[in-house]
Amino acid sequence: MEEDTDKIECKEILKIGSLKNKTVLDIGSGLGRCTILYASLTKKVIGIDSSDILIKKAKKLLPKKLKQKVIYKVGYAEKLNFEDEVFDTVFFSWSLHHIQMKKQKVALKEAYRVLKRNGQLLVLEPTLEGERIHFTEITHPEIEPAKNAIEILIKLTGKMFELNCQETFSIKYYFDNENEVIKYFKREDNLPVGSEFKVLRLLKNCHRVNNKILISEGAKIWKFQKNTKLNKRQIEKIREKSERYSGSILNSAK
Repeated sequence: MEEDTDKIECKEILKIGSLKNKTVLDIGSGLGRCTILYASLTKKVIGIDSSDILIKKAKKLLPKKLKQKVIYKVGYAEKLNFEDEVFDTVFFSWSLHHIQMKKQKVALKEAYRVLKRNGQLLVLEPTLEGERIHFTEITHPEIEPAKNAIEILIKLTGKMFELNCQETFSIKYYFDNENEVIKYFKREDNLPVGSEFKVLRLLKNCHRVNNKILISEGAKIWKFQKNTKLNKRQIEKIREKSERYSGSILNSAK
């Protein structure tokens, strides 16, 4: 199996994100795959994920040369355990659509809170182009949460954030055969037992290139600037809503 042999994902992140000597919060860092792509350029990266298992694995996979720059810890996008205005960059790396749809806006408000003045928000999300998203949909909802995340970003543009630039690109995955595809999605997306026939059905629509199965994944990365023109009352209102929502989360967990 060959994944993103052109390193297009890394190139797009580095091209659109001004990350040199920056303090970065990577939300939904998972195993740290994206984090490792850019971490060497930064001053410091804190990667958070709601999965304790993924955080433990990410720590083991972290190259020794990055251990002084990268810290992984369990954390939640809708309740960031950080002071106000401490990060130069907040990066949702394939993660905003994995947050419950009703919590996505809260997560973006929390991102606004922890960003420094003139800080940047980077959001990398799947698009509906390509076949990959339909394979993932077999395991868990992907399309509607992704649509919702984009709609919220559009609504917040011109309010909490100003759109700086955006890029659309495609990541290509090459597989030797159908069994390799099934094994991949079992490993990456926890493909449910008995769902193999759904994978085989989707594979009928995939192209073959040099006797390999090609599955493409549409992606888009946005770069936003924190809107510093909000008055104190507007900023306080954002903070109050975040705190009130966070409080309801804690109460429901008791």
